[in-house]
Amino acid sequence: MYDSVLRKMRTAVRAGRIVLTEHAFDEMAADGLLQVDLERCILTGEILERQWDGDFLEWKYVIEGDGASNEAMAVVAKLRPKDKVIVITTYLL
Repeated sequence: MYDSVLRKMRTAVRAGRIVLTEHAFDEMAADGLLQVDLERCILTGEILERQWDGDFLEWKYVIEGDGASNEAMAVVAKLRPKDKVIVITTYLL
């Protein structure tokens, strides 16, 4: 359903245009995740939901997939100008 958004996110991840929020770093640490896990989730997962971010007045997307060690996880991210991916949070499923 959000194939074009996911394609842009994957292109950005491959090009290293990924930014993690402080909250994302905190959640990664709590679950023992690394950036490579987030990247693999985006590269191999699917967007399951689109949510409106009222604070920033833009869409964010819930991507579910597998981390580098095949653990089921989710990444909440948004696409920013110049096709940069902003990771808001992440969690294990």
